[in-house]
Amino acid sequence: GPPHGMKFAAAAAAALAAAFAAAVAPGAVAGESACSAAMAGGPCTLLVGLQPTTTGEDFRGASGNGADGVCNLGADAPHESVKVLKTSGIAMLRYGADAERCCRAKAALDSCTALRYVEFDSAVQPMG
Repeated sequence: GPPHGMKFAAAAAAALAAAFAAAVAPGAVAGESACSAAMAGGPCTLLVGLQPTTTGEDFRGASGNGADGVCNLGADAPHESVKVLKTSGIAMLRYGADAERCCRAKAALDSCTALRYVEFDSAVQPMG
């Protein structure tokens, strides 16, 4: 195959092209592309602290992924169902490599009063 440097350059060019396309997309939220660029293609997971009065079921909704829950994520909900750690009142939203959707969800959840906090799970992923 091509030398390692070539593979890296191709990957970097693809990432740059994707970032540029996202940046010029009409209706892009200000700061959204900067947010997704910060993910650097790594898996994006949001940790959400539920208010004591908000249950995991309230947050997940009938869909199970938060699309129709109390925060009404709609199209910005993750593809997989939301995992709720009941004892600590924390919901985990896994977006994988879908950084744009992850960033839009973060912005939407920031204004949801049923939550105590919303933060990125900044666990460092091993490379390779």
